[in-house]
Amino acid sequence: MFGLGGQELLLILVIVLIFFGAEKIPQLAKALGKGMGEFRKAQNDLKQEINSAGEILANGAAAEPASARTDADTPAETAATVICPACQGRNLAGARYCSQCGKLLGDSPKCSVCQRPWQPEEKFCPKCGERRP
Repeated sequence: MFGLGGQELLLILVIVLIFFGAEKIPQLAKALGKGMGEFRKAQNDLKQEINSAGEILANGAAAEPASARTDADTPAETAATVICPACQGRNLAGARYCSQCGKLLGDSPKCSVCQRPWQPEEKFCPKCGERRP
């Protein structure tokens, strides 16, 4: 415990006895225990808060419904973004990697007719009907 041996702990106990007296030690121990309990409770609450905030951030863009989007999604803004073919996340136009999933952008095969990126599960292009090669 903190690199203290038995002799050091005994010396600390004697010093505490001298300063506070035998009558005050149980009260000090009780107060110390309450303080440690409150500290652990606050620590657990903070961990839960951080975890829930991380989950909200991770699921926030994917869970946002299309109706919740504002008028800020103008054609100029959408033209300056690139859609990730793997996760459908929106990225800045010059980005090489997706900010949501980390995959390389622009590396997926595209439909030969309409140039829409193929999704892994698609056999036909939903935009133009072209069969996947």
